Order: sequence, then structure tokens, then C-alpha cells
Amino acid sequence: MDFCPNLPQSENDDNDGYDAVEIIEPSNGMELNSTSPIPSDETAVASKKMKSVVWNHFTRQKINGQLKAVCNQCNGKLVAGSGTNHLHKHLLRCPRRKQPTIKNAMLNATVNKGKVQVGAFSFDHDTSRRELANMIIKHEYPLSMVEHSGFRKFVGSLQPMFKNMGYMVVTTHFIDNSWRLQSRLIRFIHVMCPHTAEVLSDNLMECLLDWNIDGQLCSLTVDNATTNDAMVDILLDKLSNSLLLNGRLFHMRCCAHILNLIVKDGLDVISESIERIRSSVSYWKMTPKRHEKFMKGVRELKISSTKQLILDCKTRWNSTYYMLDIALVYKDVFSCLKPREPQYKSLPSEEDWEFAKEICCRLELFDEVTKLFSGTKYPTMNLYFYYTCEIRISISEWLGSNNDKIRIMAKKMLEKYDKYWSVVNELMAVATVLDPRYKMKLVEYYFPMLYGVDCEHRIGSVRNYCYDLVKEYQLKSKSYGHVYQSNEPLITQSPMEAFHLGREQRRASFETFISQSTSTDHVKSELDYYLEESVLPRTDTFDILGWWKVNGSKYPTLSNVARDILAIPVSTVASESAFSTSGRFVTPHRSRLRPNTLEALMCCQDWLLAEDAGTNFYN
Repeated sequence: MDFCPNLPQSENDDNDGYDAVEIIEPSNGMELNSTSPIPSDETAVASKKMKSVVWNHFTRQKINGQLKAVCNQCNGKLVAGSGTNHLHKHLLRCPRRKQPTIKNAMLNATVNKGKVQVGAFSFDHDTSRRELANMIIKHEYPLSMVEHSGFRKFVGSLQPMFKNMGYMVVTTHFIDNSWRLQSRLIRFIHVMCPHTAEVLSDNLMECLLDWNIDGQLCSLTVDNATTNDAMVDILLDKLSNSLLLNGRLFHMRCCAHILNLIVKDGLDVISESIERIRSSVSYWKMTPKRHEKFMKGVRELKISSTKQLILDCKTRWNSTYYMLDIALVYKDVFSCLKPREPQYKSLPSEEDWEFAKEICCRLELFDEVTKLFSGTKYPTMNLYFYYTCEIRISISEWLGSNNDKIRIMAKKMLEKYDKYWSVVNELMAVATVLDPRYKMKLVEYYFPMLYGVDCEHRIGSVRNYCYDLVKEYQLKSKSYGHVYQSNEPLITQSPMEAFHLGREQRRASFETFISQSTSTDHVKSELDYYLEESVLPRTDTFDILGWWKVNGSKYPTLSNVARDILAIPVSTVASESAFSTSGRFVTPHRSRLRPNTLEALMCCQDWLLAEDAGTNFYN
């Protein structure tokens, strides 16, 4: 949600930082206390001097023969006739004036033909949105500025009631009949405020019903906002009867967001340790002249790298990693330039560089996984289990570091990891079991390292999860088969009852007898047979969807499981990428588009681009 300020126009530039909302219309002349009139010979002088706006907040009175300026708020008495600087200072610290009043909240000042008019303030969302659009268009501000946390806090402090237009994008992910991974943007919904869990769930439920896919859902991938957690709970209550395993695999948390939270918690602990490197990078990037000196030093030392210094953004952990990684390449340049630049006083110590090197080595894995999780063309789900295991093992190893800061960082990261991925790992493990290169072997290899004495229980849990899924799919298959045969003549199931049937009827009855006498154990044996076969050689060019396409007839139930599980996205980046193109639609030329028109453009573009890419699933 975005917020927009609704700023009242100030009376003039002489209010010295006073509350711009509390505007009091100046008087046309002197306002004197009737009980203590100023003598007539002083009136002309007083009239000449009382031009400062400060006299809107003070009353001149004569007390005990001395002229005083009495504060209208706190009734404080100050000397009058010796300038107004001390009166301005009093207003800044006046205890009564700082207290909120109805006037502060309700009055609004406008300037009309040079005259200040004060009236009741009425907040209007549409007016604020229009003014925000005018500001962005007039001054060529980037559209993304409304997403910046600083902008939100600033405008929220001015008008917390304002809520910008919010959109929710819904993207479907599936494997088509040709075993190709597909994704389609099916809704770009304008969600009315407030964006509560109830509002979000109602909009999403309406989308599912419109597309008639409420009974075909496997999982829902969302980021880790508290509102989304509450929304998932509401949807589970509505959809649990139609979800697999009563919704056990319905909620998939965005792994890209989880990874960001894990690393960010760790970097918060060591931020001070890399501050000198950050300050050094900032110094040499401050001006083009300094940057030119730095690049000259690079050439003098004959460093072949062409990478540019990067100053990190503290809300993006990977930018800190890139900053340190590049700074390490130019370590000698910083030292070389120190004697030539007297103002450069933030040269990192050797200990700082060693610490930065250790941090970069540890974060290299996280950067690799982030790129995997954040790709808009996401891979199948079977690839993620290996990386999540490696991340946990790496963090656990850091707990044994000789550096206290590294140990503290690892502890914070491990707490965040276990908060989210102790649940997600189970579903990722099932996807790995469906990879014929690994099956249960990868689970059996990593779990002892991850969970120690508890590993057998967790391995058994993954195995049972697989069997439960297969059993569920078998029941679904039988249910569909029963519906398909519902219009056929009733055939006796018992062999004794089939004795008096004709030959053709007995043949049909035999087929029914086989299907009904096949117990769940037969379907389980399909999974057992799959697991007992040797794993395939591990190659980077292996096409898991192509393998299941060929072997689907051999493992019919498992292939149906694989078709659903492997299509589950572990990140919302594919959906969030829709917002990166929205700027092309919400331009000054199209800023008046209605939400349903914008949605049609977004969804239609996504489908047309998919067809151009050769992923048309209608075949």
C-alpha cells in the first residue's frame, strides 16, 4: 500500500517552522487588552511595530506599569517592545502550544488571490491520488518511488488515513499435457482498502471461482506477511475439502523472501564491522573527480578488473555482498591512494579486509541460491532441496568459528532458518524423491547431517508423506473412474452373482472385479517399485519432465503426483515480475485507465508473450 501526503498551504514564510495545519487568520489591527489600554501617545508607535506574525499568538498588556507580551496559549508574560526574537523562541517551546487540539486536526489554509482563508479540512483519497500523479508526472519522478519505505513513512506521518490503490496479481503454474512447465497470469486485481486478510481472501476466492479452479488447487505460494498467513487460514477453511491431504501442502512460503530474512538477520549483527569498507567505497564514489582518481590508481597497479565500485543498499543484503566482493579486488588501491588524499580517513585495516573476505566466502552460496530462487523463469521444484540443506549445514559450521561475531551471526541466521524451513523442507524433499536421479537417497544422505539422532524419524516422515500422497491420488483416480462409469449398466461385483450373467457381461464384470479387488497395497507397490530401482546418473542436462513423460505409463499414479508437485513455485518472484511491467501501462498517457482495463492489458500481454515463446499449451 502506498500513502500520499495532503499538505496544506502555509500562510507565509515567516512562521518559523510552526505547525502548518494550525493557521490563525491575522487581525486587521492591534488587539489590545480592554482593561489595560495603551496610552494614546504610544498607539502610533505600537501600530507601526506590530507587523510580525508572532503577534497573532501574543496580546500586548500593561502590567504594573510595564508593557508585556502575554502568550495566548500558556498565559506567559514576556517583555514587549524589545524585538520579537524572544517571542518566536517562546512559541517553539511553549508547552501548551505543542498539545494537539481540534484546531490542529480540522483546520486547513488555502491561498486565494493573495488572501489566506481558513476552513474545515475534509480528507479525500481521490484528490490525494491525483496530486501524487501530478507530482510524479510534472517532476519526472520514478514510478517506483511510492514503493520506497522512506517515502511511505514520510507520507504516513502526514496523513495516515490515505491508502494508495493496491493490486494483487494471481499467477497459475502447471505442467501441460506435453509435460512442459507453464505459467499464466490470470488476474491483476484492484483490491479495495483496507487490505485485510478477509478482503484478500475474498478477492482470491472470487478469482478461483471465476476460473473454476477452486477444486484443482495443489498449493498457494505467498510471501511471509502476517496478513498472508491469516488469508491462507481463511482459504483453508473454505477449500480444505477439495485440497490434497486436507491442505497439508497448500501453504508454500516464498523461499526468496525467507532467504533474504535469514541473511539480513545475520548481516545486522556485523554491520559495524564492515562500516569502514562502506565508508571508503562511499568516499571514492562521492564525486566524478574522486572516482577518476580511483580508476587512475587501478590502472597504475595494473589491476585487470573492470568492475565498478558499488555502494550497498542496506535493505538488500546481496548488494552488501557485491560491495564487499568488488572492494576486495581493489584492496591495494585504497591503501595506495591514502597518502595522496588527506581527506580520506576511513581506510580499512587489515583485520577489516580479512573479515570481509571471510564474509564473502560464506555468502557466496547464498548469492547462488538467491539467483536460483529469484529467476522469473523458475526451475522445477526438485532442484531446491539440495540447496536448502547446504545452507543449513553451512550456517551450522559457522557456529564453530573462532570469530565471535561470526558465531553470533550464525546463531541469528539459524533461528530464522528453523522458523520457516523446518516445515518447507518436507515438501521440497518429496519433490526430490520424484527425481529419478535421487529418489530417497538425497534425503537419507543429508538428514543425518542436519538432524543427528532424530534423522530416522524425519526420513520416515518424508517417506510416509510420499505414500500418503500416492494413496490420495489413487482415491482421486478411482473417484473419477466411478463418475465416468456412472451411466453404465450396473454390473454385479460378486463372482457368484456373475454366474448367471452372459459371457460378454462376465467379461465386463471381470474388469470391474480386478479394479475393485486392487487394494491400496498395489498402488503403494508402485512407489516401492520406483524406489527400489537404481537411481539414474546425475547429469546437468537431465530433463525431469521429459523422463516422466516417457515413464508415465509405467508409473501412472506417481506421474500424476509429479505433474502437480514439480510445478509448485517456491518463490513469488514470477508473480511479482508482473508489477515490473506495470509502469509501461500506468504512464501519463494511460493514467486514466480503469482497473479492469489495466488488468486486461496485463493478463493479455502475459498470454501473448507465452504464445510467442512457443509455450502454447493448447494441443
